[in-house]
Order: sequence, then structure tokens, then C-alpha cells
Amino acid sequence: MNDLKSTFAPWSHIFPNNNTPSSEQLLQSSPYFIGFFLGLMLLSLWVALTRRPLLALSKEKMNRYLKYLRYTFFFTYLLTAILLILIVFMNTKIVILGLMLLSVLLGFHLSILFDKIAKETPPQSAELLVIDYIYKGIGWPLRLLSISYALLLLMQHFALPATFLFYLGTTQKILIIFSWALFLHHMIKLLYAYMVSPLCKTPSTLDITAAQGISLSLRALLIVLVLASILPIFSKESLSAIIAGLGIGGAAIALASQDLLKNIFGGFTIMFDKPFKIGERVQIDQIDGVVETIGFRSTRVRLLNGQLTTVPNQVIANVAINNVTSRPNLRRDIILLLSLDTPPEKILRFIEALKKLFAEKYPTLTDPDSPPMIFFEDILSTGFSIKIVYRQLDLSYNVYVEQGQAINVDILALLKEMNIDLAVPVRKMLTEMAGE
Repeated sequence: MNDLKSTFAPWSHIFPNNNTPSSEQLLQSSPYFIGFFLGLMLLSLWVALTRRPLLALSKEKMNRYLKYLRYTFFFTYLLTAILLILIVFMNTKIVILGLMLLSVLLGFHLSILFDKIAKETPPQSAELLVIDYIYKGIGWPLRLLSISYALLLLMQHFALPATFLFYLGTTQKILIIFSWALFLHHMIKLLYAYMVSPLCKTPSTLDITAAQGISLSLRALLIVLVLASILPIFSKESLSAIIAGLGIGGAAIALASQDLLKNIFGGFTIMFDKPFKIGERVQIDQIDGVVETIGFRSTRVRLLNGQLTTVPNQVIANVAINNVTSRPNLRRDIILLLSLDTPPEKILRFIEALKKLFAEKYPTLTDPDSPPMIFFEDILSTGFSIKIVYRQLDLSYNVYVEQGQAINVDILALLKEMNIDLAVPVRKMLTEMAGE
């Protein structure tokens, strides 16, 4: 130690409290400089490994951004090395202030650069989509962490009032919490985009309803983690004591908000049981429409008349749901009542003619394994009942109406061609008799 003191004796102006520096004073800032260097190296390595999104830009823009990054890291390394050298010749606090300023400037500088790259890089593939969200996700966290690092240096190397230190420490902890919370928030958005984006479609890709449920659940979990991290900062109690207190208060809140909790659990039931998906037509009680959104509290359904109705999730969870869209086909029953004077031979020829009509003119109307059923159903006092049953494969209601109209016209033409009359309603017969 005496040799160390004699070596640094000429530089007594560096350490005003002592004529000579101690090894602790000399190496006091070394961990921070080393950490700063390692952070820069890792960040530059990460940028080098994620150059792929730059390839989606024009050659001019790509070269400009790469040159920008090279200059940024070069000058950062240079300034950091200069600060390390100046720590021997200048007051340590001045060097620390320079490092604080450099940290904040670098954090904001790189975050703005990454934001620009993300805005100008179109996500043309699944890989680019992932990297795009990562670039967006590190913007604000990088700024918050750079400020937090500067605050750490300020608290470690400057004699500040205890109250001021307390507020600085609280601010630093909150900045760190919000930095990882914002990054995880963007990663949740990335997960949702990856599950629903056409760029990432795979046979195992989840539908938008399940993806929305997973995303909302992860966001709720993230909020809980953030609150669990922030509350101990403002309380002297342990986290377990805080949770116990919240449990007692939560029980009282739960009693006062039973309907809200029922709706939330009903929302989870819809999202994971999946009785319907967004975009499907459903019939819920007296409601008939297309599902637009599925939330924690309610589900919004666009009625067939265009009105938007909001249904509480607890109602949906407790009633029978008819998913119209999920049906494999659209069934239609046609009953033709032929007049009583139609001979049996003509009825059989008419049935064969109907089968030929469907087979030749509407071959793709139904499944080949399930052709239209056409048969002599019943003998009634008012006429002979011929029944036609077919299941249309196309689930479009407009196609269903158009096909039904065309089939009706063809049946009327066939009746006229074969000179077959439909049974006259009893009401019409009585009217005619009264007229006579």
C-alpha cells in the first residue's frame, strides 16, 4: 500500500480528501466502465446479428444505417476510452458526469435509430416480423435503462442528501421495472402477431380467438407482475404481507363485483372452450348475428339488421349457443303437393326427371356421397306429397338463395313440361265453388 501511495503522490489534486489515492478509490469506477464496455460489445454484436431487416431496405438506406451504426459505436468506444484515461488526470466526479451523459445520449441515440429502422422495414416474412417487433420493443426500454444507469452512477459517486438519494433510488427502480415491462409488452404483441399473421401461418397456428385469449391473459399476468414489483418500493412491508393485505381487500372487492368476475370467467370460457370464433354467425338466445370482438367482460355481435349489440359473457356461458357458421352444409326441404288425379306412373317419371335435373344441372350443389333425396313421401287428402331434401355445400346465404330460386324455376318448368298440376288448396276450391 505504501508503494501505491508513493506512486500516486504527485497526483494529490485528484483526491482532495487524501494526499494519495487508495486502491479502492482508484478502482471505484472500474466495474461500471467494464459493464458499460460489455454492454456496448453485446449491443454491437446483437446489431451485427440482426442486420437481416436492413436487407429489406433499399441499398442506399441500408448503407446509410450501417454507416450510422459504425460511427456511433466507434465514437462511443473512443469517448469511453478517453474517459478511462482522464480518470487519472482529472477529478473522478467530472469523469463520472461524462460517463452519465454518454450513457443517456447513447441510449436515446440508438433507440431513435432502431425506431426508424422498424418504421422503414416492411415485415415481408415471419423472421422480419419477429425482428421488427424486437426493434420496436427495445426503443423505450433502452432509453429508460440508460437513464437508470446514469442515476446509479450519480448515487454511487456523489454525496447527496439522504432524502434526495431515496427519491433517486425509487426513480431508478421504477425505471428498471418499466423498462422490462415495456419490452415484455411488445413481446406479447409479437406473440399475438405471430399467431394471427398470414406471414406465420402454419398447420398448428391458433385461430384469432385463442390468440386473443392468450394475449389478454399474458397482459393481465404482466400487470400483476409490475404491481408486485412496484408495491414493495413504496411500502416497508414485505411482499408476502402486501399480498396478504391485498387478499383481504380483494375478498371485499370480489363480493362487490361478482357480476364483473362472472363476466371475466365467462370470457375465459369462451376464449379457451371456443364455442365460436370471431367472424362466425351465432344464435344466442334471441340474438342472431356475426361475432366481432370477444373481450374479458363482454362479446360484441353484429346483428343481421346491422345493429351492434353487446352481450355479457356470463349470459353466453349460461345459455345454449347455436353456431350457424360451423354447420357443414345448408339443408333445404321442398314439399310438392301434386293433385289427386296424377297417375302413379307420371309421379314416378316426375321423380326420375327431378333426379336427372339435379344430377345434370347442379352436380356440385351437394356432396357426391350425399346426393339430393327425392321420394314419394305421403298420400294426403289434399294431394300426393313429393319431398326433395338437399344439403348445399356452399355456406354462403346469398348463394343459398340464388340456387334455391333457380331450382324453383326449374321445377315449375318441369311440371309444365310433364303436364302435372299441383294440388289446389281447399281454400281456393271453396272460393271457386262459391263463385259458381
